Amino acid sequence: MKLIKILFVGVMLSVGALVAKAQPGGMGQFDPAQMIEMRVNHMKEAFKLTDAQVPKVKAVFQKQQDEMGKLMQGGGQPDFSAFQKLQDDANAELKKILTSDQYKAYTEEMENMRRNMGGMGGPGGQGGPRPGGQRPR
Repeated sequence: MKLIKILFVGVMLSVGALVAKAQPGGMGQFDPAQMIEMRVNHMKEAFKLTDAQVPKVKAVFQKQQDEMGKLMQGGGQPDFSAFQKLQDDANAELKKILTSDQYKAYTEEMENMRRNMGGMGGPGGQGGPRPGGQRPR
């Protein structure tokens, strides 16, 4: 169950990037290539990726982004299980590329992000009321 929650966070971050790209003025107008670069650069620093690992990790994220784009093109609401499968596949590939210590750190970070996102939209979370009841503008 814990792994599913971790995977869900990864999928939602990627989907959020796609949605932000589609909306004018959304999240700083990152395009998918910028998001991939940001993710790879973060992992390079946070998990001390080797020069050999970097292009492999980038390829995993590129494939995931391409497949998410296909899912989002259909209009309507894509099936959550399709996003879950994409995240499962990406994590399986990352597990092959990263060392066991790197992968453990990656999954721990994803879990921390999931926990921190749990408050989004609620009191004190992003978009939540500020002291005095005022919402951010």
